Amino acid sequence: MDNTYLYELGQAGSPKKAGSKAEKLQILAKNGFHTPRTYVCTWDAHEQYLNDDKELVAVLRSEIERTIDLDRTYAVRSSANLEDSLERSFAGQFKSYLNVRGLDAVVQAIWAIWASTH
Repeated sequence: MDNTYLYELGQAGSPKKAGSKAEKLQILAKNGFHTPRTYVCTWDAHEQYLNDDKELVAVLRSEIERTIDLDRTYAVRSSANLEDSLERSFAGQFKSYLNVRGLDAVVQAIWAIWASTH
């Protein structure tokens, strides 16, 4: 699957740098711990959101639609690269959405989380 903005954590070709939550899940998985299947939006997607790029909506919707099982429920959470480091903690400040199901709901949850970072 050739995605621009959405990757399954640990998949070949996925970005080397992800947010802190995603990185920690990847470390756990690599060390044999059972972790949930995790998908990550790239920082580039967030940057394009900030620049009000109209193409982002269509591209991200398409990637989500062909990547996830739209009949399952998901937790949609922030994992920004500036969260929860040794220098600062934003734990609990950005929105999280649980039991999200369906294409529109997932996209809306991502947008709401990105909006909550400001």
